[in-house]
Amino acid sequence: MLRGYELSLIFHADTSDTDIATIVQDISDLITRQKGSVIKHEKWGKKNLKYPIKKQTKGNYYFLYFMAEPPVLREIDRLIRYNEAILRSATLALDKRISPDQILQQSQAAETIAVFAEQNEDTDTSAPNQTLSPEA
Repeated sequence: MLRGYELSLIFHADTSDTDIATIVQDISDLITRQKGSVIKHEKWGKKNLKYPIKKQTKGNYYFLYFMAEPPVLREIDRLIRYNEAILRSATLALDKRISPDQILQQSQAAETIAVFAEQNEDTDTSAPNQTLSPEA
């Protein structure tokens, strides 16, 4: 029975976009060869890491949402385990009741919220700092 999964990948900051695309395509091909389906790719780009991983402080974040049989996870793990471009990976099983359409809807809503938050960061509405002078 097909299950929904989210694969989180953190690539070395120096990994080129073409190398990342090749690795993600290899993973996608593996999933489809095993009768699974890729629902969505999300590239978050280069971000600061909360703590160093393999002496790196930045990484390229990539998320892959897919439907597959559980044995495919072992194959994906073998594919990424010894890849030096990948600093860290994690695979999460999604709730069985979530359909691929719901995953797409949730990710679209998250994108809208992220864009809104970015726009609000650009326009700072806080009051300017005021200093009070002592009265004589």
